[in-house]
Amino acid sequence: MKYLNLIVASACMIFLMACGSRKISDKDAKYELAKLYTIASEGNYEVVSNFAYPTASNALTQISNSGLLSPGSSAAAIDIIGTTNYVRFKDGEVSGYLPFYGERLNGARIANNDNAIEFQGTPEELNVITNEKKQLIEVSFKSSDRDSEDYLVNMTLYRNGRASLSVQCSERSFMRYSGEFMVLAI
Repeated sequence: MKYLNLIVASACMIFLMACGSRKISDKDAKYELAKLYTIASEGNYEVVSNFAYPTASNALTQISNSGLLSPGSSAAAIDIIGTTNYVRFKDGEVSGYLPFYGERLNGARIANNDNAIEFQGTPEELNVITNEKKQLIEVSFKSSDRDSEDYLVNMTLYRNGRASLSVQCSERSFMRYSGEFMVLAI
């Protein structure tokens, strides 16, 4: 049973990643690729997620089976519409607040009752790359929180206004999110 859950979760993740990588037609596009690159480079935008995709684990499957997740959610995809979450670039700074559904690693400490992934400050090793073939922008950076947990964040901005992001944490399991991005008023 444990292996079946792992196989199903892996298949769902592969399917979702394949769906996100399709080329956006010009009719569906809100942004030209050059304009999207300018938005990402200037850094006045916000990504708000609709779904969280935690790393599959036996504990998360048990929680899902017990009915504790919100309606429309499963162990592989959790609906977070209406839940506070964002990654915001503004004036050279980045701030993020993302709900976390997963496991702590290596006996990591919990400094407060809020289990969210939270960071703020100047992004380290910020990279903005244009992928001409797939017609998308890839943004990556490193950040850390006030409790010294490190995060490696990879975001993909699509021409139709959709976004996906992944967060690799130093003390927690891997998380992915999907949603939308919007340009912030200057």
